[in-house]
Amino acid sequence: MVEFGLKLEDNKVGKWANEYIDYEKLKAVLKRAKACAEYRDSIQSRASKQVVEAVLKERKWRLESAETESPKSPKRDSPLGKNPKGWVRKTDENQGPKPPSL
Repeated sequence: MVEFGLKLEDNKVGKWANEYIDYEKLKAVLKRAKACAEYRDSIQSRASKQVVEAVLKERKWRLESAETESPKSPKRDSPLGKNPKGWVRKTDENQGPKPPSL
């Protein structure tokens, strides 16, 4: 597989050269996706079953409420309550864990 990028470059058809995929960028995107998936899996494996179930329940509720609410309908409370266990929602993107960078 190491030679694939070189073979792709060597075998390009001239009039189609601009239409070929940038193989190096594709490899970088796939590497980043793999790193993010591994990071997500490591967090999920450390989270307790109860926390994972609560997050999934919240996501399902949000999807259902987004589909059924009209702009004039009153907002429903989350199945977890307005502020379960005193959790604070983080609004700053710089807070919380980040996926690995490449």
